[in-house]
Amino acid sequence: MGGINLSDLGTLPATYTSNSTSGYHVGGYLNIYLGRKFDLQPQFLYSNLGCVLTQSGPYQIPNTNIVGNLTTVWNITLSYIQVPIVFVHKFGIGWNYHFGPYFGFLMTDKEHIDQTFTYGNQSQSGSQDTSSTSGDYKVDVGLTFGIGYQMQSGLGFSLGYSFGLTNTFEAQSYTDPNSGQVYSSPAFGTNSWYSFSISYLLTR
Repeated sequence: MGGINLSDLGTLPATYTSNSTSGYHVGGYLNIYLGRKFDLQPQFLYSNLGCVLTQSGPYQIPNTNIVGNLTTVWNITLSYIQVPIVFVHKFGIGWNYHFGPYFGFLMTDKEHIDQTFTYGNQSQSGSQDTSSTSGDYKVDVGLTFGIGYQMQSGLGFSLGYSFGLTNTFEAQSYTDPNSGQVYSSPAFGTNSWYSFSISYLLTR
């Protein structure tokens, strides 16, 4: 099975805003027959999630009187190995709805960071790329549910929504070496995403 994700992050600090981003998922599943109306589907997926985070606010350059506005934009791509355990209830002819828990294991965290400092009619900007998972929670746990249609040929389609119950980023603190001021942020960021999948069931 495989398809596309439209993902975002929730439970953000008040100073952040977010925009959704697109990704993909690909993998396989095992369909276990439980009865005429029910199946169990353990899945094993490689999935890309993330979002675009923006933080903007006043900032003073250390040891100067220059005060302006600093805007930071993080374009975040999180890659997980996900193991959803999906219960399927079949109804009608080929239709089903599904629900269950998922467990995600973080593989990579790739971020493109743009910063712009504006003061008066002047501005300075810079960017960098990072690929560290330091400061990230390595396990994501949540719930998934959706609706699908399974054809007699084995071809299937499904539309789902999943949301995390655990934070993505750990609480962090930073001490400015110039001013000695301590900046801190709590743990934040729960994954949420819509998914569209196409699957093929090899045997029925």
